[in-house]
Amino acid sequence: MTKFIRNYTRNSISTESLESLKGKRVGIQGQYWSTKIKINEPFQVATGGLPLTYKNITKKQIEQFKSYGITPVFVFGGLSTPKMNSGQAYIDRRLLDRSRGIIEAEKGQLQNASRNLKSSCTFYGFEGGYKFQLFITNLIEYLKELKVEVIRAPYLPEPQLTVFVDLENGFIDEVYAGQEYLLYNNKRVIINFDFNEGTFDVIKDFDLNRFYQENQNQNQNTQNWYALNKDGVVRSISFQNMREYVGFQLPQQIYFYLSQNIIGPRVLDSIISLCYFEPPPLFPSINYLDILNGELIKKYLIHSQSLLLRSLNDEFTTFTYHKIIWNNTQQQIPLDIFVVPQQNEMNQRGKKFPFCKSSQHLFKQFRESEQNKLSENDKGKLFEQLSQPSDYISAVMKVDGKYKPLNIDLKKNRNLILFSLDTKQELLFHVHKNFLIATGYINPNYTLTSLGKPLQECILKFPQYSEMAMVFIQMLLNNSIFSDQFNYNENIFGVSLKELCTVEETEHSHQIRLISRIFSSFATKFKGDSPWSTIVYHDLLAFKGIVNLHHETLRNLFEMILLDLLLRGKSFMKLPSLSKCQFGYPCYVDESVSCGIVIRWFLEQVISGNSASEVYNNLDKQFDCFVDIYSDIKNAIQFWFDGIMGIVEYLYKAKNENEQIISEKLYQSFISANELLKSHTKNFFQKKN
Repeated sequence: MTKFIRNYTRNSISTESLESLKGKRVGIQGQYWSTKIKINEPFQVATGGLPLTYKNITKKQIEQFKSYGITPVFVFGGLSTPKMNSGQAYIDRRLLDRSRGIIEAEKGQLQNASRNLKSSCTFYGFEGGYKFQLFITNLIEYLKELKVEVIRAPYLPEPQLTVFVDLENGFIDEVYAGQEYLLYNNKRVIINFDFNEGTFDVIKDFDLNRFYQENQNQNQNTQNWYALNKDGVVRSISFQNMREYVGFQLPQQIYFYLSQNIIGPRVLDSIISLCYFEPPPLFPSINYLDILNGELIKKYLIHSQSLLLRSLNDEFTTFTYHKIIWNNTQQQIPLDIFVVPQQNEMNQRGKKFPFCKSSQHLFKQFRESEQNKLSENDKGKLFEQLSQPSDYISAVMKVDGKYKPLNIDLKKNRNLILFSLDTKQELLFHVHKNFLIATGYINPNYTLTSLGKPLQECILKFPQYSEMAMVFIQMLLNNSIFSDQFNYNENIFGVSLKELCTVEETEHSHQIRLISRIFSSFATKFKGDSPWSTIVYHDLLAFKGIVNLHHETLRNLFEMILLDLLLRGKSFMKLPSLSKCQFGYPCYVDESVSCGIVIRWFLEQVISGNSASEVYNNLDKQFDCFVDIYSDIKNAIQFWFDGIMGIVEYLYKAKNENEQIISEKLYQSFISANELLKSHTKNFFQKKN
């Protein structure tokens, strides 16, 4: 529909002066605006995450709005509202596209490389994608720092903007959004600003009924969406044809958590809709409740589904839900969901509903099995259609009081889609160690509270690196990711990272590799709007991908825990203090691997025979895009000495049930790397000539 309306309105665009908007409040569709700002850093994004210049560009655009007397009001989307019988699934191909792009760039295939690197960028993915939501979270926090009005709609931003325009007191005067905003029976929308020319492009006097008649399209009833009304209550815009959509009537506190950026839409979508999900829910140990609640809740972690489903539309709650017990070592976590493997393929309808025929057929069989009340034995045969031998994830199904093996082949079925099923069955899932390592999940054998002393010391000394310390502990407990070769399965990631990480070995390669990996997680400050790029180290690129997975997993875990605690009344925090609870889990400020690249280049130059003083003095010339490269590297080195090594020493001496937490080999690797760093970085703690 979006494609139709864009073509239809192509000749209806007129240009007006920005002076006409002086003194007005302009509602800005946040996702649409974020794809329009001119950020072109595919290479930079491919080396580590979010674009480095988005803050500078955002600040500049806000200043431009204010220079014309315009008050911007950003409205970002919230939860998804899937149709009744259509699920949604998204296949995350960023790592595959990123790796292909780097390889093609080295071969001189620049056109193909540019395409693949752009597809790995957050701004070139489809709206609502996994990485895109993380970027939106960071963008909202930065807009709040700039004292800009930001509102998170409960669902789509377009109907929320429609409500704001129609309010009697005129909450906003104009709307900047895509042409799809017109589908909500609006007649006018701004689609582009040109601050250099002092003009903007606008579509006005749009006739929705005429559009449907001329394009022979059936009215899509786009008014049937929920939005915040003038009293701040979530209500439907219209109550016509509600059978076509799932009508969520969630507790008001849910929208408060969403509006405050405490809990992201990704987590809420996963828990509430039960229509799609990407791994995990292979949760780490529930002992991490200690961080948020101060005590270990040993019983059920997630019961939010049943609480939320009581508030859903009656038509939707006719579904029944299958109980799965996820087995993480000695902890068992019940979830009222059923898992179906989604083949890593897309049909011709595109990315929005990439269900292959086998999944659709399987879902139909499940529905029929509920209606016809098949016997346990017949259901067991139905489950066998899913199973193929696998070393990565296995399950057992209880049939006639006995557990029957069931295997899901993640080599062919990486994505897991949640569907409903009969509540009489039980599945016990066991996660293979290699799968945990490959996807970057937290080691479930230890709790952060038992390792709290070095973590607390790091936070007190370096509060800006508190999240880095937390994630570092997780990575350290999964010590195999610090090995010279990653233990990744190429079928999971689509490429052989073992080949990407292979580099020419020297006497100190192992120590430099270990140091640069840790440093690649530190933030650096850049000047200007120009993107920065330099030598790409495949090892750092692959390692940074695992760090990102740790952040994403931990963030989602903590959001789910917090939501569960709040809904079940286990949290004693008052509403005004809820926003403060965010310090308990990573906010996911994605950075590039630039700091790791710099320290690696520095150490390689010094070890190869160049004068340490000369290399040090020329550092700002080699990397001229930094605001203060010496200060950034110095802070990172100091944190290594006082923070990283403190954690390593503590974990080496500590034991869990008389077992060594980190291996002797890994400990010695950090000791030798520490000596190397100490012997060659004295210049950073002396005055620069």
